[in-house]
Amino acid sequence: MKRRTWVAVAAMSVAMGSVWAQAYPNRPVKLQVPFAPGGTTDIVARTIADSLGKALGQSVVVENKAGGGGVVGANETAKSAPDGYSLGMATVSTTAANPAINPKIPYNPLTDFTPIINVAATPNVIAVHPSFPAHDYKGFVAELKKNPGRYSYSSSGTGGIGHLQTELWKGLAGVFITHIPYRGAGPALQDLIGGNVDMMFDGLGSSAQHIKGGRLKALMVSGNKRNPAFPDVPCAAELGLPDYTVSTWYGL
Repeated sequence: MKRRTWVAVAAMSVAMGSVWAQAYPNRPVKLQVPFAPGGTTDIVARTIADSLGKALGQSVVVENKAGGGGVVGANETAKSAPDGYSLGMATVSTTAANPAINPKIPYNPLTDFTPIINVAATPNVIAVHPSFPAHDYKGFVAELKKNPGRYSYSSSGTGGIGHLQTELWKGLAGVFITHIPYRGAGPALQDLIGGNVDMMFDGLGSSAQHIKGGRLKALMVSGNKRNPAFPDVPCAAELGLPDYTVSTWYGL
């Protein structure tokens, strides 16, 4: 992520410098995150903000505006003055997933934003609370099929990518598990760690530390190869889901 971050900083510095020259920035810049703190979007944003602030010579202040699977915060960014002082984190949830299924989205993702750069992408992981009775993916699926509706999963919000990718997986795996939406991946993850829900499909950016710390148990990573950071966790392709190549990207 460090390399991508510095590429983003360099690109933004050049682009903004050419437009505003020495006049920009002369006050702090806001970086809007359309989810609650603690999720991968928030982690990526704060990494970028620190480096970008140093490059620009001004504070880059991260503001979390959660709700509607990212729609509330994205709409605030869309309606902000186009002066370079209101940046927003772009995600699959806000620019693709929600607009695709919700005709009442209050912004047009193709015309209401100025895309700057794609800064990061993360694979996704099925994580469960350590107390879950199954200890591997096949046992997990078998338990869900045995007890449809008994278990629940958390997501960053209705219509967000976490919601849709889990529903996609449910169809491919032939299971049913109840959806519990939150105001971001951060609080959704905390309730999973606390044992209030049973499962989450999350980005590795926010889940990795909890998996390594034993607070969560990883059962599968999306894609057609294992993640080097978790070589013992099987990928979707080897578990019979070759079409499940879902990943999550983050941009400005």
